[in-house]
Amino acid sequence: MNEIKKEQSYKSMLMFGLFSIVMLFAGLTSAYIVSKGSMGSQWELVPLPKAFFYSTIIILISSVCLFFSNKYLQQKNERYSKQLLLLTVIMGFGFFITQYVGWKSLVDSGYFFVGSSNASSYIYVFSGLHLAHVIFGLFFLIQSYFKMNSKFLSKETDLTFKIKNWFWHFLGFLWVYLYCFLSFWN
Repeated sequence: MNEIKKEQSYKSMLMFGLFSIVMLFAGLTSAYIVSKGSMGSQWELVPLPKAFFYSTIIILISSVCLFFSNKYLQQKNERYSKQLLLLTVIMGFGFFITQYVGWKSLVDSGYFFVGSSNASSYIYVFSGLHLAHVIFGLFFLIQSYFKMNSKFLSKETDLTFKIKNWFWHFLGFLWVYLYCFLSFWN
């Protein structure tokens, strides 16, 4: 009975966190639409860097790797589960790098966080806040990887691994949403 309550509390905390993140980005996308509408023809279009497209591919591949890592863990095949989890972590760092390259591309094109255009400011805010959540998610994936490889740390439980997976998949979905939103509304 205690395990059921623990599982319910973990899931509730995750749902509360995900809902908070959804509301944050819903508010930001609404602000973007209102800002663009109020500026009319003065709104400067900012082309998204190609690196953001590559970020999208990377985070989708990382979600697929994590999905199969979880599947192998459930089948008690720890070797493949660990390898795919490590690949997921590497892809997470790849996402981080492509975001940096995207920001550098924006700066090289004359679009800064402040002072160049409202659209570029929003792009930095969207991608920066998302990246902060990715760093948070990477922390938990790295923690899972070390737990799977250590004889001294407590083993990763199915429940905590699932919750970390759900968070990572959510971040992938969120980035796809943000990329599509910025591609079509910009």
